[in-house]
Amino acid sequence: MYKRQVPGGGAGAGVPGGGAGAGVPGGHDSRTHPWPRRLSRLQRRGMLYGPVGYLRARRALRTVGLEAR
Repeated sequence: MYKRQVPGGGAGAGVPGGGAGAGVPGGHDSRTHPWPRRLSRLQRRGMLYGPVGYLRARRALRTVGLEAR
C-alpha cells in the first residue's frame, strides 16, 4: 500500500544480472559468486538448526526452573 521508490532501482541494483533474487545463496556454477560455498552451507545449517536450538534452550530453562522449586 505505502511503497517507497528507491533511487537506483531497488533490490539488486548495481549487481550484474541483479533482481530480487540476485546474490542469494544457492547456485555456485560460476566463479563470480559473491561469497564462498562453505559460507552458504553454513548459513543453511544455521537456519535448519535455529528452531532445534531454540527448543533445546527452552527445555533446558524449563528443567532448571523445575529444579529450583
